[in-house]
Amino acid sequence: MKTIRPNFYNSFKCSASKCSDTCCAGGEIDIDEDTLLKYKLLKDDFREFLWENITKSDDNSYCFKLKEGDRCPFLDEKNLCIIVSKYGFEMTSEICRNHPRFFEWYGEFKDEGIGLCCEEGCRLLFQNEEQLIFEELETENECIDEFDAGEKYLSGILYKARKKVYDILQNRELSLTNRLIEILEYSKYLQKNIFNV
Repeated sequence: MKTIRPNFYNSFKCSASKCSDTCCAGGEIDIDEDTLLKYKLLKDDFREFLWENITKSDDNSYCFKLKEGDRCPFLDEKNLCIIVSKYGFEMTSEICRNHPRFFEWYGEFKDEGIGLCCEEGCRLLFQNEEQLIFEELETENECIDEFDAGEKYLSGILYKARKKVYDILQNRELSLTNRLIEILEYSKYLQKNIFNV
């Protein structure tokens, strides 16, 4: 499997209490099964407080009971996670460990990135005036499903098309407006000719 990610991906580190916002407020925080099991195995005094703040969502999965302002109940006054300070990062739910990272799979390719909902992610992206570089790594295949020949063919086209769009965006000899026009023209061409590329 080929994994593609921006070259600043491994430099990302949450700015925690220095952040002007928090990603631990404003939306449901799901608890994955592995993390739920870790919480069930806790034996200390914190276990009761933890379970008092866990509920089931509409789809019957577990999540944290949000407080006023939709804040996570384990977010302290400095916007730091009580679970992290007590047990370490690995005791947080999968969504908490991954966010604002995102992952997309298509065929034999995987994208990894940092979402622009995060000010630290934006800082890493925009602080460098040089061209954005994407690393391509050969990684273990994480896909459970087998892909048929048609899906592999289309994912290959998508990979090449995206590479071309990035090349257009990186062309500093063109104005941003002209780069966007060129991308739109290429997209129009691709939609009409996708099976002839």
